Amino acid sequence: MTNIISDIKEELLPVYDSREASAIARAIAEECFGITLAQAYAGLHRPLNRSEKELLKQVLYRLKRHEPLQYVLSRACFMGHLFCVAPGVLIPRPETEDLVEQVIREYDKADAPCLLDMGTGSGCIVVSLKLALPRAQAFGMDISCEALRQARANAEQLGAKVKFFQADFAASLCRCLCEQPSLCQNVGGERYGSSCQRIRTARSIVCSRRRTFGIL
Repeated sequence: MTNIISDIKEELLPVYDSREASAIARAIAEECFGITLAQAYAGLHRPLNRSEKELLKQVLYRLKRHEPLQYVLSRACFMGHLFCVAPGVLIPRPETEDLVEQVIREYDKADAPCLLDMGTGSGCIVVSLKLALPRAQAFGMDISCEALRQARANAEQLGAKVKFFQADFAASLCRCLCEQPSLCQNVGGERYGSSCQRIRTARSIVCSRRRTFGIL
């Protein structure tokens, strides 16, 4: 019996370097066919059936066209949770977990904080925050209907109560800042007079008389 991981790697080597091809081959074997690295090299896995061979052919075709593995598998891991992803949303980045962990530390003791994820995409940020901060009121905003569909599906799948709505956050924020600039301040207390500067500020909040929105 041939080693399926080695076979997949050989198919990918013209496109990927050896290390990346190995990692992708292992992910495909386990995620698509339930074959672990140990099973593959011990020859303990069953042969692929006809439909699985056809699936593998389609997966390799997409990968050879440089389509990201997460889109091919339709899922990505973020903060220990699996999120469904498709080309309509960005793939969660590992470094974004640092931002989420920082927000969790800052709001862990807060009494029912309100969190707004602007440009929510797959919903990975706001869903992860809601799961870590169950007392929080969590909202996700995006201009894309497809992104909101995926975000809602991820929230439902993971059991996170998040309210999603469609809006152009850049236009809305600019309007808010132009009309009521005194309502906006940086988490660290530093003020900005330019709305463009405010949009580029990753850690920002918009304050009202009754609640504080953590904008991510």
